[in-house]
Amino acid sequence: MHRDVKPVVALLVLGPHGSPTAAAAFASKHVVHVKLRGRFKVDPLRVAWQESSFHKTVCVLTLEAYDGAALAHLPRSLQQLHIGCCDPVRVHHTLHALSEPGAAPALTSLSLHSCKTLRALPDALGQLMTLRALSLSWLWVLTALPETLGDLAALTHLDISHCRALVTLPQSLGALRALTSLSVRTCHALAALPDSLGALPSLTALALEEHGALTRLPETLGQLAALRTLSLSYCCALARVPESLPQLGSLTALNLFCCWALPCLPAALGRLRALAALRLRRCTALRALPASFGQLRALTTLDLSECGRLAGLPRGVSFTDFPALRQLEVAGCQQPVSAAADAWNRARWRRGGSSAQCAAPLPPRAAAAAAAGVDMDVAAA
Repeated sequence: MHRDVKPVVALLVLGPHGSPTAAAAFASKHVVHVKLRGRFKVDPLRVAWQESSFHKTVCVLTLEAYDGAALAHLPRSLQQLHIGCCDPVRVHHTLHALSEPGAAPALTSLSLHSCKTLRALPDALGQLMTLRALSLSWLWVLTALPETLGDLAALTHLDISHCRALVTLPQSLGALRALTSLSVRTCHALAALPDSLGALPSLTALALEEHGALTRLPETLGQLAALRTLSLSYCCALARVPESLPQLGSLTALNLFCCWALPCLPAALGRLRALAALRLRRCTALRALPASFGQLRALTTLDLSECGRLAGLPRGVSFTDFPALRQLEVAGCQQPVSAAADAWNRARWRRGGSSAQCAAPLPPRAAAAAAAGVDMDVAAA
């Protein structure tokens, strides 16, 4: 290898004795990823601060179980920062250091995970103006997010998962005008969402999944004009979806998988003219589909499997009314639904198409239990 060609490496610094070696590494290698783990008495990055390559090549910094001095010497080329298993003091010190003018002008991605004693994030988070992606996961005692979250004008992706003490999201959420993807999963204490959710003009994907305390969604949901995919799976206490839902003219996929408390859908559901995929699997409280259901002419995928209380299709509607339908699942449904699926299946065979993914209707005892509103194990019936 030519002497002027430096290998591209990831550098792991373990404890204080690794710092001098780390400084030497910058002189002989292109270090793109620095990972700090363990206890440090002084800032471990200080020794590399004078190396010009430190500010040109380091794009990723990972702090994993980092226990040391505040980091005041951050590479100006830093694009991604991952903080895991750190105590609140280290998290706060690092975020404050990042918020200093000129500290990290290229930072676009920040992830915090498994900081299990972190109860709050500092307001300094809102000063990371170049941030485009923020991920918060396994922060078990985090109860709220700072209102300064809304100051992240460049943010396009926000992912929050397994923050089991998180009760709500800040009202300033609606100020994230560039946000295209919002995913909030497995936050079991989350009981409500701010009305400002509807003020996100760029949002195309929204996932609110596995929230046992969430009983309702704001009516402003229907104002998300750009929304294309909406997933509400395993929101087990969700008793209704907003009547404004049919205003989502761009929506192509709606997932209500395992919304066990949901008895009905909005009457104007048929106004979702772009809807291609509707998944209602295991909506065990669902008894009827709205009369407008037959207007969903763009449907290609429909999953009604294990909706054991669904008595049938709306009057005058059949599955053959959906010209684009290619995948139909009705396993575990009552006989009228299965019979309608069989008719659709036969029609497809006559046209040379493939068959539906249908199963036999419920056994008599299971069908009677479903009609009576009694939950039972269908497979054992």
